[in-house]
Amino acid sequence: MEKWLFTPFTYVAGWKALTIGFIFFIITSVVGHFSQIHFDGPISLHYGLDIPIYFFLLESIIAWLSLAIVFYLFGLLLSKSAIRFVDIAGTIALARTPVVLTSLGILPWFKLMNPTSLLMMPFNFLYMLPLIWILILYYNAYRISSNLKGVRLIVAFIAGICVAEIISKVAVVQLYKLFL
Repeated sequence: MEKWLFTPFTYVAGWKALTIGFIFFIITSVVGHFSQIHFDGPISLHYGLDIPIYFFLLESIIAWLSLAIVFYLFGLLLSKSAIRFVDIAGTIALARTPVVLTSLGILPWFKLMNPTSLLMMPFNFLYMLPLIWILILYYNAYRISSNLKGVRLIVAFIAGICVAEIISKVAVVQLYKLFL
């Protein structure tokens, strides 16, 4: 059970993982649309704009793709092994699936109270547990897909999360400017 929770990539990778990840992108986007919860970065969650549903899906895709591309590029630079983009993209997509738990766990509370109030503080915990799980999944996905180890893995992982978060924020802001 522990392997399925923290390293499902040993069983599912590549195109199959990518397909499962995209199914969860769609589910999360629908729930996000109804609750106005935006998952607009690899590790970000925001409450905000009431926008068309396809923006929520685009935010998820931007967050996933920014991380997959950054991890792939870092992997090419740092790994001695041949790595495939589809493996990194698929495992990262699969690693994002716990986001749906966050959106489903927070949805009822967002509808009952003002999300900016101090009363929401305890519900931040509902986001922290899946976030920790997602970070563990990202790390294991990247470790397995890139064949990196030790300091190279840790530095590439931390830098990759930070760079991808910035890229996704810039891309989402540009998307809003273009269409809203």
